[in-house]
Amino acid sequence: MKRAVAGENLADEFECAGDEKLAYKIYKALASYRNPHTLRCYVDMLMAGKGTNKDIKTAMRTYQLAADGGNPTAMFVMGEKARNENNLYLAACWYRMAYVRGLGIAGQRFTQLKT
Repeated sequence: MKRAVAGENLADEFECAGDEKLAYKIYKALASYRNPHTLRCYVDMLMAGKGTNKDIKTAMRTYQLAADGGNPTAMFVMGEKARNENNLYLAACWYRMAYVRGLGIAGQRFTQLKT
């Protein structure tokens, strides 16, 4: 697991305080460090349009980076994407990796694929 990036907690604080534009700018700057948590926070803001315009295409590419880095939530999202594309083998792989990293719902989705 990669270490936290300096500034990550600051971005979290700004987001919690409602300053989404500043939080987005910080997450975007920190995304270049490819820390899985920071990438996921950045992509969550892209998906929701918090502090920026929605950008699904960039968000999915960034989820892939976060998933490759070991973020279980991003792995789950990649599993959902693969399942929606009817690539059940890839979906199962992503769900299993997310479950092993502690994301319980991924285990449920993995089991649903097997039935």
